[in-house]
Amino acid sequence: MTSLVTCVFIAIGLAMVVFAALQLTARKKVAVNYWLGLLFLGFGYVWLYFGLYRATRFAWAPWLLYSDVFVTFLVGPFMYHYTRGLAGGPSGRRLTLRLLSFLPALAVLVYLIVARPYLAVFPPALTGPDPDYQAVRGVDVLNTVGDGYFFLFVAASTGIVISLYRKGDAEFRRAFRGVLAYFVIGLSTFVVYFAGHALGSDSLLALATLINGVNSTYFFFLSYRYPEYSQRVIRRRTGRVRSADTPRDADVSRIIARLEEMMESDKGFRDPNITLQSLSERLGIHYYHLSQILNDGLGTNFRGYVNQQRLEEAKRLLAERPEMSILDIAFAVGFNSKSAFNSAFLKHSAQSPTDFRKNSSRTS
Repeated sequence: MTSLVTCVFIAIGLAMVVFAALQLTARKKVAVNYWLGLLFLGFGYVWLYFGLYRATRFAWAPWLLYSDVFVTFLVGPFMYHYTRGLAGGPSGRRLTLRLLSFLPALAVLVYLIVARPYLAVFPPALTGPDPDYQAVRGVDVLNTVGDGYFFLFVAASTGIVISLYRKGDAEFRRAFRGVLAYFVIGLSTFVVYFAGHALGSDSLLALATLINGVNSTYFFFLSYRYPEYSQRVIRRRTGRVRSADTPRDADVSRIIARLEEMMESDKGFRDPNITLQSLSERLGIHYYHLSQILNDGLGTNFRGYVNQQRLEEAKRLLAERPEMSILDIAFAVGFNSKSAFNSAFLKHSAQSPTDFRKNSSRTS
């Protein structure tokens, strides 16, 4: 059981570090992307810390002992600033206010460097599978305070996400439900993790870590599937929305005509990273109103509309460009994979792209 838990910690930690690297190297980054990348990096370090400690007992670097306490004071603010940015507001009214949330982490780092608490338990700490946080009174206190500090930020972040969910329309709620689930599950697993610390239960700690790791892995893939709800600001401040863009004043027919002209002229649907927000910004309206117009005026949602445009273009290419492979066509019209293209095409046309091409060649 001990070796299995160790492998779980290391595997989850490595996955989170890779996710962080992918997030921080993505193109077209905004502040939300950086905060999300730092959040993954912080989680990854904590899980790697426990995994490597249990595997190697830090014989090669005893000075890393208790460094996870420092990171615990960081990941809470990372999560909070991420959700604040996601909600469309600044992380703080002034830079100094944003930096205040990181002062406790700085204080812990100074303590670990100056006091060097690992000397009090090294080498005896190498004889056990877990670092003894009660062996040094200062570390024990900081670890408990760090857990509470992290919990406050997780609770505040979950509250922001719940508020966003409640304010959204039905379509937004359906798409945002996955983000909400990540934060609610994360908050719940932290309660289990805190209970494991309090009871000294390795089983509870392992269970909480496993669930949290799976949950974070799920959120990473969700964030790339729906970046408009997890990697970009999902609402604008009221002052940035013109009154003429309200549903009551908007000329729905005019906007639909502009939208169709835009799709026909520059083939915007070919961009695999196109989002409801980027499209609404080009039209000069709020994303919420564009969503309403698509639903009420065209009877579809954003993703359905874009896929319809992509599939109509794919049909044209299948019929007119026999030299292009199906994979090339899938990428050309904006799909990220051949399987996603085939699935969407079959659902839309009741036949596969290959069969459509064969039937088109027979009738031409």
